Amino acid sequence: MTDIQGAHQLKTIRSILFLLTAMSTSVDAKMTSTLTKYNTAYKVWNFSLKDVDGKTFSNKDLNGYWNVFGFGFTRCPDMCPRMMADLKRELAHVPKDFADKLRVYFVTLDPKYDTDKQLKSYIKAFKTPFKVTGITGNKSDLKTFAKNFSKPIYPEDPQIPGMPKLSSHEILHSGSFFVVGPQGKLRGAFMQPITKKEVMFDHLAKFAAKLNLKIN
Repeated sequence: MTDIQGAHQLKTIRSILFLLTAMSTSVDAKMTSTLTKYNTAYKVWNFSLKDVDGKTFSNKDLNGYWNVFGFGFTRCPDMCPRMMADLKRELAHVPKDFADKLRVYFVTLDPKYDTDKQLKSYIKAFKTPFKVTGITGNKSDLKTFAKNFSKPIYPEDPQIPGMPKLSSHEILHSGSFFVVGPQGKLRGAFMQPITKKEVMFDHLAKFAAKLNLKIN
């Protein structure tokens, strides 16, 4: 197999895996356009991470807001730029009466390379019209936190049979955006591909209004 063929095969398997890992947490889910609502709300495990400004980020920061999480890393060659492009487009259409209830996060899975400065610069480069906060921490804590949503696969992890071995800087991860409600529970996800444009946060606002959850 040539290097080009190998790269193409890896990219194809990546795309399939993104969808499979996104679905792995939502077997008990209801599809509604781009928003997949979980029939069961899952409490996010206790965690302690930090944002790119060094401020502690933990479960208590989820309370009272609709929180949207994307996972990736700044050296990601394909999925992460697409995710950020989707996010930039969709964040331009956050309903005005929902903006103060919304928090958006991009969580690095590669904290050794993604320093606070690197992660902050990466997010800033996309010029999103709504604040996206970078989240980091030590690798072990980040992996544990990510498993609340969809398990990433690192080079040192057991590999998928038949898939080309990951290089030292590759990480397989979901391309979905995961939604945690104001009571700190995982409520759903926006799964790739996000094909219906400019409706992502409108759907979330309507979902939030319908649930009308009490704030902790």
